Amino acid sequence: MKDKIIKIVKENVFELLDKDIDKDTKLISTGYLESFDVINLIGLFESEFDIELDLEKIELSSFETVGLMEELICSHV
Repeated sequence: MKDKIIKIVKENVFELLDKDIDKDTKLISTGYLESFDVINLIGLFESEFDIELDLEKIELSSFETVGLMEELICSHV
């Protein structure tokens, strides 16, 4: 799942297209991800993994790393 998340993130966040990222790469605090990117990723993850994320319960910090995104997605499968 981690590789699939990395692929989705890299394909949809222009700043990351040619960057090497892994499950622990900081994405928000380094400025790679902004709130608009997170909203876009939520929709993409819902479609790709056939889940429904509760926007009221999602913390922005859940998108700091791919590892945290994976935890978020796994908690909704």
